[in-house]
Amino acid sequence: MEISRDKYLNDLIVRKGNGMIKVITGIRRCGKTYLVFELFVRHLLESGVPRDHIVSLALDDRANACYRDPDALYEYLLNRIGEDDGTYYVLLDEIQYAISTRELKGKDEPPALYGVLNGLLRRRNVDVYTLFDAVVCAKEVGCGKDRPDIYLEAARRISAQPKGCMVFEDLLQGICSAKRAGMRTCAVLSDNPLQNAREVVDTADCAIASWREALGDDKR
Repeated sequence: MEISRDKYLNDLIVRKGNGMIKVITGIRRCGKTYLVFELFVRHLLESGVPRDHIVSLALDDRANACYRDPDALYEYLLNRIGEDDGTYYVLLDEIQYAISTRELKGKDEPPALYGVLNGLLRRRNVDVYTLFDAVVCAKEVGCGKDRPDIYLEAARRISAQPKGCMVFEDLLQGICSAKRAGMRTCAVLSDNPLQNAREVVDTADCAIASWREALGDDKR
């Protein structure tokens, strides 16, 4: 029996071709992969998209381990994307596998994966969808971002060690709590009136200019 996911499928459909990376997340085994790789692909095919214009890759598959290297991933994707006017839909499952532990620990440069995603976005005929685990709400842990609990719970749900996590935050409170959890932090500059830009940049391990950059879209 197939479980209907009409709402989530429609969320993807209405965002097709919007010029941004679509990020699909949720707890493990909640059906993200089935939603994108089965239901959304079926929609694309039924809409007339040629099968060779759908490029899907699961980075948690051992057979695809070589593509966890961002350069190899980019080369593979470019080889699959043609120069014709038709849109190529790039579906990347478990995208976090393309970020190395060294990159998570470093603070001088952003992960090379960002360059891959930015490069894809600059191509006029590419639409990108990425999947990763998981979502945690403050009410689930009984406190807000003034304590490290929410970050630690997120790490637990994706079976990650805190030292291997990178937290993107725009407020000092969240950055400090994430650091208390033993995680690396990246300050995201925003128009949030509560943000003190100097404080967040000085406190975090690194910083980026906007949430769009965090999603791999630095187009202005």
